[in-house]
Amino acid sequence: MTSPRPTSLRNGQWAVLVLLAMGIVAASCAVLYWHRDNPNFLSPSDSATPITLEQIAAQLEPLSQRYVQEHKEEDLTQLIEGIATFLKQHATYPPGYVLMGQVLFEQGQKAKALAYLAEGLRLKPDQPEVLLMAGTFALMLDNPAKAQTYFQQAIDLKPTHAPYYLHLGQSLFAQQKWDASAKAFEQAVHLDSALHVGYNSLADIHAKKKDWATALQWIGKAIEQVPLGKRPQHVVYLQKQASLLQKSGQTKQALMVLQKLTDTEQAQTNVMTQMAQYWASLGQPRQAAMLYENYLKITPKVSTLAAKAAHWRIAAGDLAKAQQHLMHLKLLDSRLPIIQELEQALAKATKNPPTAPPTP
Repeated sequence: MTSPRPTSLRNGQWAVLVLLAMGIVAASCAVLYWHRDNPNFLSPSDSATPITLEQIAAQLEPLSQRYVQEHKEEDLTQLIEGIATFLKQHATYPPGYVLMGQVLFEQGQKAKALAYLAEGLRLKPDQPEVLLMAGTFALMLDNPAKAQTYFQQAIDLKPTHAPYYLHLGQSLFAQQKWDASAKAFEQAVHLDSALHVGYNSLADIHAKKKDWATALQWIGKAIEQVPLGKRPQHVVYLQKQASLLQKSGQTKQALMVLQKLTDTEQAQTNVMTQMAQYWASLGQPRQAAMLYENYLKITPKVSTLAAKAAHWRIAAGDLAKAQQHLMHLKLLDSRLPIIQELEQALAKATKNPPTAPPTP
């Protein structure tokens, strides 16, 4: 058994995955597409001295390399100025706008980043990777309708590329277009049956409809498709499976799913909270308290464990043990705000003891 560690799940994780997957390569892709389709392109920047594509690409390359090396830095002002100068000289060269969009995104200027991508796409619409990036930016700007348009255009260019349907489904999901979203996700897993994210998203849609049985079927497929090396993702899906079981009235089965996790996985804060809530819903708050106490023995200085143990002991009517945990908390830090809340709950329970099952 290991000490608990906090975990957090965030919505919109696909957008992050897209950026990680594409990241610093999109500008290079744009260059390749432009070079392939415009072999005889000459810049109109200086009509007296025409410049070839190779020469323009050679000018952009150092800026692209700087982005690769510096994109994690806080201040990219000089790089932005360099790209702006390049675009003044080569205003019709799409890869420059794509690179500027990426750099501005790194600086948190998402709206300006999307505007530059849009200009790059206006100059050359058939760039599926850039369309995907633009859709991702639009989602991050809470504009799923615009994102849907970009993702659909990417699909029109590459209709058999399964991941594009995942992103289309996400944009539709954000608009609460459940049926259209489900259709997109179903097409994604039809094209690539190993896309566990698609099955997971289908589970989410049916959960929104409170169709627990179908949601459970889809999350089961997601669990089956998670690669062996992706255990954290596996745990996330198992948690969702447990949640769906509990919502469908199968709380005991939900607990069984979580109890099969390793001690390290059960020690995660969100998993422990989930298990405690299930014990309580089964009328056994004492079991919830014991869950926290088991880990408190290993990490006695973790105040949140002592607070949770006290909370559930109060709920179970074990006031003496709750008082012990309260004293423990005071020894750890007497200034903790939760102490006053627990003292009030303990005083109330002392006057009106809750009816609790016998101590196991």
